[in-house]
Amino acid sequence: MSDPILSLRDVKTDIAQYHILHGVSFDVPRGGVTMLLGRNGAGKTTTLRTIMGLWKPHAGEILLDGAAINGQTPSQIARRGIGFVPEDMGIFSDLTVEENIRLAALTGAPNPERLHWIFGAFPALKTFWHSAAGTLSGGQKQMLSVARAMVEERELYLIDEPSKGLAPAIVATLARALKDLKARGASILMVEQNFSLARALGDHVVVMDDGKIIWTGAMADLKADASLQERLMGLKMEHA
Repeated sequence: MSDPILSLRDVKTDIAQYHILHGVSFDVPRGGVTMLLGRNGAGKTTTLRTIMGLWKPHAGEILLDGAAINGQTPSQIARRGIGFVPEDMGIFSDLTVEENIRLAALTGAPNPERLHWIFGAFPALKTFWHSAAGTLSGGQKQMLSVARAMVEERELYLIDEPSKGLAPAIVATLARALKDLKARGASILMVEQNFSLARALGDHVVVMDDGKIIWTGAMADLKADASLQERLMGLKMEHA
């Protein structure tokens, strides 16, 4: 693969006395969706948080566009062009939807065209534009969390389990928005437990287990091989 947007090289991360990442190495191709898959506790969220600077790796290197970002603060990394949708959504409940979006626009007021696109993807955000974010439903909060990352064009989007706990209709809305983001040429690294959503969106796959990378390849190859899915992730499913 030529010119990956992001590369991890032998990254090791400890949290307190626990060794979580044991020498993680993989590339995220430029333009497309890379799915980071694996069982619960495999180290996927820790990997995203380490890339974002929320956890400091004690060894290894993280390269964005070929330049090291490990050791930088989360705000420095955000300014380098990485948008992050955390598993806990990370919205400000006491602020309005509008204030949440404006805070996420690093360069000032949101671009009107970008805002129009976000309202098209998530009409509820326009409806509740002046409402406190804490009054939104769980699905609407997740839409806001994704919209905050999307309000400006980023070099790379890190998205942690966007469909977790959401109703199928909300998942379908999120999937359409993420497909649209992908169609605009975005580079995305996404953790997702819903394999149906992962295989609908993903181009590339990285599979983790016990803090290590155990498989990388094309989503088309994983999608077509049920025995590989079961061996890597314990999946058993019918294929359309």
